[in-house]
Amino acid sequence: MRANGHSALVLNCTGSMLKSSLAETSDPDAMKTASYWGRKKLAVRELLFIGLFHSCQAAARERFERR
Repeated sequence: MRANGHSALVLNCTGSMLKSSLAETSDPDAMKTASYWGRKKLAVRELLFIGLFHSCQAAARERFERR
């Protein structure tokens, strides 16, 4: 049950932050050369998702460790 709560928290956090982040990005479909998650070229929207996912994951981990 703990893992499901952690996953839900991470996905909810990522989803809620992604919309506003994409709205502030001039060209979310622009491709950038960056190596993450086994890929070498990613769109700005993918890089935003990855960065937000990792941030939200760290926040959720911290929250669950404090319990």
